[in-house]
Amino acid sequence: TTCQEIGRYLIEINNRYKYHSLKLCKYLHYKINSDENYNKNPNWLEGYKTFSSRTNDICNEEIKNIPLDNVFTASITTAAVLLTSLNLFILYRFTPVKTLLHSRLQRKKINEINKIEKEKTECLENILEEVNENCEGSFHNIGYPSQRDT
Repeated sequence: TTCQEIGRYLIEINNRYKYHSLKLCKYLHYKINSDENYNKNPNWLEGYKTFSSRTNDICNEEIKNIPLDNVFTASITTAAVLLTSLNLFILYRFTPVKTLLHSRLQRKKINEINKIEKEKTECLENILEEVNENCEGSFHNIGYPSQRDT
């Protein structure tokens, strides 16, 4: 079980790694707070404290003193965004991705323009047909003033 795993880890820290206990306790703290197996049972942390007291409270003080570091999360997020942007810029600038992207966009733009032109042409053809149909049977007598010889 997870409790036995942590117990073995604490005993190993106590017996072998007294000089590096701070790093190992930080790892234990990380494991307890991040792994889903350890967070399922809320009473588990109390059992951990009891067991830790039997092993001379190896990691109890170290775990209490480890602050949560939200700056680390923010810096990782910022670094990831910057690296992604830089990679995309390098891909766009120095590889054939630029030409592929431009050719696709041009094709898409040309297809849209052709579609609009086709719709306009169809619309104009429909208007012309209606005008011609209305004008076929009617005659208009338009008079012009004659030119006078002066």
